[in-house]
Amino acid sequence: MPLQTLVVDDEEQIRNIIKGALKKRFKEDIEIITLSNGDDAVKDMTDKELPYDLVITDINMPKDMFDGFDVIFQAKELAKKLEKDVIVFAMSGLSENYDKAFELGADIYLEKPFLPSELISLIKAFFRDKKYLPPDLT
Repeated sequence: MPLQTLVVDDEEQIRNIIKGALKKRFKEDIEIITLSNGDDAVKDMTDKELPYDLVITDINMPKDMFDGFDVIFQAKELAKKLEKDVIVFAMSGLSENYDKAFELGADIYLEKPFLPSELISLIKAFFRDKKYLPPDLT
């Protein structure tokens, strides 16, 4: 079954870079949805009952109601409620977001700017350690 992934960032270029890097590494073993803001991400996760194994979210996004912190919190709360596992990667260009991201449940924090290869390596290492991915994906 493909790794169900949600990528949330207000910058289209960042979403495309992440999606391209994930597709290049995991090929048909990953399905990716990209969204441009926290409002759409929270609605999507709630409406679909958190269909994702991996959520990668920017923290600093324009906010009508929800920002990246809300995406982290909602993903983890839904996972608890539905008794599912979800891994949340938080991204930010501001180091002061580090502690709050982890307090809300982020599993990994990646400081922007980053290389796509860094993201892929962290995903592979995290999932390998947690035994979420089959060996051929790590």
